[in-house]
Amino acid sequence: AGRMPTEETSRRTRGPTIATVVVVAQGLALVAFGAWLMVVRSGDTPSNESVYQGSTAYMFVTGALVLLVAVAARRGVGWAMGAAVFVQLLALAVTYEMAKEGFWAGAVPLGLASVVALLSLLSPSGRGAFGRS
Repeated sequence: AGRMPTEETSRRTRGPTIATVVVVAQGLALVAFGAWLMVVRSGDTPSNESVYQGSTAYMFVTGALVLLVAVAARRGVGWAMGAAVFVQLLALAVTYEMAKEGFWAGAVPLGLASVVALLSLLSPSGRGAFGRS
């Protein structure tokens, strides 16, 4: 019951743990952005109410799904690795668009976080945690 973690088990869980932290942060950022949209809306009238409502709902739902991926990754569920890699690839596309528009304050941290998560997921320890060699 109280076994001490070995160096091998510690190394095996390091990859998904780093990726899980990044994915949790990304999910929370999406939910926070949805909340920010609601706050902005409370003091301003959007030019298109339907777009505003859809965007806000999209941020909340997407954030919740990304958080679900993080929970599954933490538990080592097999499908979570593919989902987490997909989230990172989407984040890299967003990073590119941010950089193209000159929004470096968002592009740099998102890009670095995505690369770190991808490296940890695709490392031998990360793949091993999901039963892949």
